[in-house]
Amino acid sequence: MLVERDDAWWVCAVQQTNVIDLPPDWNARCENAWRARSAGGRRVAGLRIRSRSRSGARRRTTTAGPRGSSRRRGAVREYGELMEHAIEQARIGAAEGGIPIGAALVVGGELLSAGRNRRVQRASPTLHAEIDCIESAGRQAASTYRRATLFTTLSPCFLCTGAVLLFGIPRVVIGENRTYAAGEELLRGHGVEVVVLDLDECAELMADFVTARPELWHEDIAVDDAGG
Repeated sequence: MLVERDDAWWVCAVQQTNVIDLPPDWNARCENAWRARSAGGRRVAGLRIRSRSRSGARRRTTTAGPRGSSRRRGAVREYGELMEHAIEQARIGAAEGGIPIGAALVVGGELLSAGRNRRVQRASPTLHAEIDCIESAGRQAASTYRRATLFTTLSPCFLCTGAVLLFGIPRVVIGENRTYAAGEELLRGHGVEVVVLDLDECAELMADFVTARPELWHEDIAVDDAGG
């Protein structure tokens, strides 16, 4: 892992080798960067992580493109119907008094499982929507995960990003990342295709929730208060 300083950001080039040459305060800097928030408290910034193959070349991934672009409209047409499974779960979560984030696991164009953030409902510290969705799918062969696409209404945290990488899910389709973004670059760095649809409905669900229950939102992303 080669580490260089780039103005206000620490930039990592991950080569899937042993971690070397880290400064003494690296862990503290990582933690502070992950918890850094914009003035509005709506977007949590993460490290810019640039993964490279062993040859040093950047791995190519696909994103939906700028808001309003033809590429993004095409992505919404391609993935919008399947994203509805995740949005439905988010709505159910909101009706239950939970955090309105939903997820769906799709294999071969067919819904395998769906889940929602149930940290409040189950009094669980880790039952995020993506984790609930993967749990609902039950035990699966590695080959099933390799053919899957994970749909989630909100950009995944590092916990859920880790689950995607562990099971080798090759594509993540995200409803919105205006409210929160943490693990997208880490996913891309490991060769995962990340598609952000930037759907107003997903963003509005979260905006309403964050306004009404900021304490639950801060708990969900492990931030003590609005100031981080």
